[in-house]
Amino acid sequence: MSYSIHMKGYNDIRTLYQIDSIYAWKHQMYFPPVMVEINPTHKCNHKCRYCYTNSRGSNKDILRDDILISSMAQFADAGVKAILFQGTGEPLVHQALPKAIEEGAKHQLTIGLTTNGVLLRNSLQERILDKLFYIRFSVIENDPRRYAYLHGCSENDCRDLINNINNIVSLRHNHNLELGLFASIYLYKDNFHQAHNIVKFFKEIGIDYILVQEATYTEFSPSGKEEFTSAGYSDDEIEEMKQKVFALCDEDFHVKIRFPSVDDSKCIGMTKDSWQNDFCQGTKFYTLLSADGSIYPCWRFWGRNEYSYGSLYENNFAEIWKSERRKKIDTYLNNTPPLGDECIVCNVVKINNILEQYKNASKWKEFLT
Repeated sequence: MSYSIHMKGYNDIRTLYQIDSIYAWKHQMYFPPVMVEINPTHKCNHKCRYCYTNSRGSNKDILRDDILISSMAQFADAGVKAILFQGTGEPLVHQALPKAIEEGAKHQLTIGLTTNGVLLRNSLQERILDKLFYIRFSVIENDPRRYAYLHGCSENDCRDLINNINNIVSLRHNHNLELGLFASIYLYKDNFHQAHNIVKFFKEIGIDYILVQEATYTEFSPSGKEEFTSAGYSDDEIEEMKQKVFALCDEDFHVKIRFPSVDDSKCIGMTKDSWQNDFCQGTKFYTLLSADGSIYPCWRFWGRNEYSYGSLYENNFAEIWKSERRKKIDTYLNNTPPLGDECIVCNVVKINNILEQYKNASKWKEFLT
């Protein structure tokens, strides 16, 4: 664990650092996205019961090797600063991902990886760890039975994950790597009372930062739509859990708890009832490359080709980003409420909130003290 070294600044309002992009946005000038999320493949080695991207693609969707690798130069040339390999499947299932990471590093892109971590074996670690800025392990557990239940996988995968994390921490230390390690934990009825023990276990292994939360089950999840886990616990039970977990925090290890999720409205997307026109401005700063080769504005439209900005199989990224088609889809996105749950899980909503506050600044804005 080394939060103070590897994760310091993570909780900053990072959108405000993008001064040039905000200026261009304010004055309706062209600018590239700061960050691109890449979904190399829809295939996954797990079948997570809460997965909100479960029906957002086909297992046939896998980004062609040459497109995945060459996209790194395209993004860098366009002015993109950061790449996040994440998506609707497990990124490490794609055999060309290590080469793409190497290519991105060569073009001085800052690279993050979200993974369940099971396929991040020692030989692969040796190849890519020094090219990564951070790794986020999705939904960790220290109990193989509970892990297998959540992930729809073998109990052995939990053991493999723990072994992989141990080795990554060792390599980071031995090679003095600038690599942040953080993870998410989903609480449910079988592990709620074990929250402290789970967090403590991974703190002692060497994770820097852990987000404790509850899963959001949508109409797209394999197990169907379910109510939030937090609904089954009293305020006193939740507060007791939080205090025990927060007691583990120190200079080198941080925890954030988002439980109940509804307490953190800045991390919950809009519904048709809460919709605001022109609120979704974050898609101008953050966009997606999907496994079908298309550029999409956000998770809402993932896999819906009629809302694709364009395809890297047909045009390069700069052409797509400057196109009239992107402008038309962006206008539609910002003026059309969702029909169902597709916006509940939204990774752009925090950016939207910051930009909304900037756009509607207080009359006190010039008084800086």
